Amino acid sequence: MKKPKPYTLLSVIVLLILILSFYWFEIRVSKIRQNCVEKITTTDVSGLKAQDYDVALKLCLYKYGIKE
Repeated sequence: MKKPKPYTLLSVIVLLILILSFYWFEIRVSKIRQNCVEKITTTDVSGLKAQDYDVALKLCLYKYGIKE
């Protein structure tokens, strides 16, 4: 059985790092954003204006370390 070449192993490691970073920065952010929207809309927001909604969303995202 042949040993795998070092660059093949390195390319697999780099590919895994890229996949994990994509998950961390894209999927994680969208899931947190969805949770924040659900939190804001499920609370009593009968008198909430659009401007207040934006502030509440930004505060919720900031709480999780997402700056917009």
